[in-house]
Amino acid sequence: MKQFEEVSIWVRRLDINLDVNITLPCDNVYSELDKAFGGESWREHDYEIVDVDDEHNIFHDFKMYGYVNIERMNEVAEQLSEIDNIELLLAINEAHSVDLKELLEDDLNDKYFLYEDTTAEDYVYSQVEDGYYGEIHESLIIDYSRMARDLTLSGDVNETSYGLLIG
Repeated sequence: MKQFEEVSIWVRRLDINLDVNITLPCDNVYSELDKAFGGESWREHDYEIVDVDDEHNIFHDFKMYGYVNIERMNEVAEQLSEIDNIELLLAINEAHSVDLKELLEDDLNDKYFLYEDTTAEDYVYSQVEDGYYGEIHESLIIDYSRMARDLTLSGDVNETSYGLLIG
Protein backbone atom coordinates (compact mmCIF):
# COMPACT_ATOMS: atom_id res chain seq x y z
CA MET A 1 0.00 0.00 0.00
CA LYS A 2 1.33 3.37 -0.98
CA GLN A 3 0.64 6.58 0.84
CA PHE A 4 0.51 10.12 -0.49
CA GLU A 5 3.69 11.99 0.38
CA GLU A 6 3.33 15.56 -0.84
CA VAL A 7 2.66 17.62 -3.92
CA SER A 8 4.86 20.29 -5.38
CA ILE A 9 3.08 23.14 -7.17
CA TRP A 10 4.37 26.09 -9.14
CA VAL A 11 2.33 29.24 -8.71
CA ARG A 12 2.69 32.01 -11.30
CA ARG A 13 1.99 35.60 -10.41
CA LEU A 14 0.65 36.79 -13.76
CA ASP A 15 1.35 40.52 -13.43
CA ILE A 16 5.13 40.01 -13.26
CA ASN A 17 5.32 36.47 -14.72
CA LEU A 18 7.12 35.09 -11.65
CA ASP A 19 6.89 31.40 -10.74
CA VAL A 20 7.27 30.14 -7.19
CA ASN A 21 7.45 26.54 -6.03
CA ILE A 22 5.62 25.46 -2.87
CA THR A 23 5.08 22.06 -1.28
CA LEU A 24 1.65 20.99 -0.06
CA PRO A 25 0.25 20.24 2.44
CA CYS A 26 1.45 23.38 4.14
CA ASP A 27 0.36 24.86 7.50
CA ASN A 28 -0.27 28.30 6.05
CA VAL A 29 -0.04 28.34 2.29
CA TYR A 30 -0.73 32.06 1.95
CA SER A 31 2.03 33.13 4.33
CA GLU A 32 4.47 30.87 2.43
CA LEU A 33 3.47 32.53 -0.83
CA ASP A 34 3.68 35.99 0.81
CA LYS A 35 7.32 35.23 1.64
CA ALA A 36 8.07 33.87 -1.81
CA PHE A 37 6.41 36.76 -3.67
CA GLY A 38 7.78 39.45 -1.32
CA GLY A 39 4.66 40.47 0.59
CA GLU A 40 0.90 40.30 0.40
CA SER A 41 0.55 42.44 -2.74
CA TRP A 42 0.51 39.33 -4.96
CA ARG A 43 -3.00 38.57 -3.64
CA GLU A 44 -4.36 41.61 -5.51
CA HIS A 45 -3.24 40.16 -8.84
CA ASP A 46 -4.21 37.13 -10.86
CA TYR A 47 -2.27 33.95 -10.38
CA GLU A 48 -2.45 30.46 -11.74
CA ILE A 49 -1.03 27.07 -10.93
CA VAL A 50 1.32 26.42 -13.84
CA ASP A 51 2.50 22.97 -12.83
CA VAL A 52 1.69 20.28 -10.31
CA ASP A 53 3.96 17.38 -9.49
CA ASP A 54 3.03 14.51 -7.22
CA GLU A 55 4.31 10.97 -7.28
CA HIS A 56 0.98 9.43 -8.29
CA ASN A 57 -0.32 12.22 -10.62
CA ILE A 58 -3.44 12.53 -8.47
CA PHE A 59 -3.79 16.25 -9.03
CA HIS A 60 -3.56 15.80 -12.81
CA ASP A 61 -5.91 12.81 -12.86
CA PHE A 62 -8.55 14.79 -10.96
CA LYS A 63 -7.80 18.04 -12.85
CA MET A 64 -6.72 19.91 -9.71
CA TYR A 65 -4.52 22.53 -11.35
CA GLY A 66 -4.71 25.74 -13.37
CA TYR A 67 -6.99 28.28 -11.72
CA VAL A 68 -7.99 26.04 -8.81
CA ASN A 69 -7.97 27.81 -5.45
CA ILE A 70 -4.62 27.26 -3.71
CA GLU A 71 -6.31 26.85 -0.35
CA ARG A 72 -8.52 24.10 -1.81
CA MET A 73 -5.46 22.35 -3.23
CA ASN A 74 -3.84 22.51 0.21
CA GLU A 75 -6.97 21.00 1.82
CA VAL A 76 -6.94 18.18 -0.73
CA ALA A 77 -3.24 17.52 -0.11
CA GLU A 78 -3.96 17.37 3.62
CA GLN A 79 -6.84 14.91 3.09
CA LEU A 80 -4.72 12.78 0.76
CA SER A 81 -1.95 12.59 3.35
CA GLU A 82 -4.43 10.89 5.70
CA ILE A 83 -5.35 8.12 3.25
CA ASP A 84 -3.66 4.80 3.89
CA ASN A 85 -3.91 3.41 0.37
CA ILE A 86 -3.55 5.89 -2.49
CA GLU A 87 -3.68 3.06 -5.03
CA LEU A 88 -7.26 2.33 -3.95
CA LEU A 89 -8.21 5.95 -4.66
CA LEU A 90 -6.51 5.81 -8.07
CA ALA A 91 -8.16 2.49 -8.94
CA ILE A 92 -11.59 3.90 -8.09
CA ASN A 93 -10.94 6.90 -10.32
CA GLU A 94 -9.69 4.68 -13.14
CA ALA A 95 -12.78 2.48 -12.94
CA HIS A 96 -15.49 5.08 -12.28
CA SER A 97 -14.12 8.62 -12.92
CA VAL A 98 -15.67 10.04 -9.76
CA ASP A 99 -15.30 13.40 -8.08
CA LEU A 100 -12.25 13.66 -5.80
CA LYS A 101 -14.18 15.66 -3.18
CA GLU A 102 -16.81 12.92 -3.02
CA LEU A 103 -14.15 10.22 -2.68
CA LEU A 104 -12.31 12.02 0.09
CA GLU A 105 -15.52 12.42 2.10
CA ASP A 106 -16.27 8.68 1.96
CA ASP A 107 -14.60 5.92 3.93
CA LEU A 108 -13.14 4.13 0.92
CA ASN A 109 -12.16 1.03 2.86
CA ASP A 110 -15.81 0.34 3.73
CA LYS A 111 -17.05 0.56 0.13
CA TYR A 112 -14.20 -0.73 -2.00
CA PHE A 113 -11.61 -3.49 -1.96
CA LEU A 114 -8.51 -3.68 -4.10
CA TYR A 115 -6.86 -7.01 -4.79
CA GLU A 116 -3.43 -6.78 -6.35
CA ASP A 117 -2.34 -9.52 -8.76
CA THR A 118 -5.87 -10.92 -9.03
CA THR A 119 -8.01 -11.21 -12.14
CA ALA A 120 -11.78 -11.14 -12.24
CA GLU A 121 -11.75 -14.83 -13.10
CA ASP A 122 -9.56 -15.61 -10.06
CA TYR A 123 -11.97 -13.63 -7.89
CA VAL A 124 -15.02 -15.50 -9.21
CA TYR A 125 -13.29 -18.84 -8.73
CA SER A 126 -12.49 -18.02 -5.10
CA GLN A 127 -16.06 -16.83 -4.50
CA VAL A 128 -17.47 -20.10 -5.85
CA GLU A 129 -14.98 -22.19 -3.88
CA ASP A 130 -15.75 -20.27 -0.68
CA GLY A 131 -19.46 -20.97 -1.08
CA TYR A 132 -20.56 -17.42 -1.87
CA TYR A 133 -23.02 -18.79 -4.47
CA GLY A 134 -24.21 -21.56 -2.18
CA GLU A 135 -23.64 -25.24 -2.63
CA ILE A 136 -23.12 -26.12 -6.28
CA HIS A 137 -23.70 -29.66 -7.45
CA GLU A 138 -20.54 -31.31 -8.74
CA SER A 139 -22.17 -32.22 -12.06
CA LEU A 140 -22.50 -28.56 -13.01
CA ILE A 141 -19.83 -27.08 -15.21
CA ILE A 142 -19.00 -23.54 -14.19
CA ASP A 143 -17.75 -21.09 -16.79
CA TYR A 144 -15.63 -18.81 -14.60
CA SER A 145 -14.62 -16.53 -17.47
CA ARG A 146 -18.26 -15.79 -18.36
CA MET A 147 -19.13 -15.16 -14.72
CA ALA A 148 -16.17 -12.80 -14.47
CA ARG A 149 -17.24 -11.03 -17.65
CA ASP A 150 -20.77 -10.58 -16.27
CA LEU A 151 -19.46 -9.12 -13.01
CA THR A 152 -17.16 -6.81 -14.95
CA LEU A 153 -19.94 -5.63 -17.25
CA SER A 154 -22.23 -4.97 -14.28
CA GLY A 155 -19.58 -2.68 -12.76
CA ASP A 156 -19.34 -4.67 -9.54
CA VAL A 157 -15.82 -5.81 -10.44
CA ASN A 158 -13.29 -3.69 -12.32
CA GLU A 159 -9.87 -4.70 -13.53
CA THR A 160 -7.61 -1.66 -13.17
CA SER A 161 -3.89 -1.10 -13.60
CA TYR A 162 -3.68 -1.11 -9.77
CA GLY A 163 -5.45 -4.45 -9.33
CA LEU A 164 -8.94 -5.83 -9.15
CA LEU A 165 -11.39 -3.30 -7.70
CA ILE A 166 -14.50 -4.62 -5.97
CA GLY A 167 -17.21 -2.19 -5.04
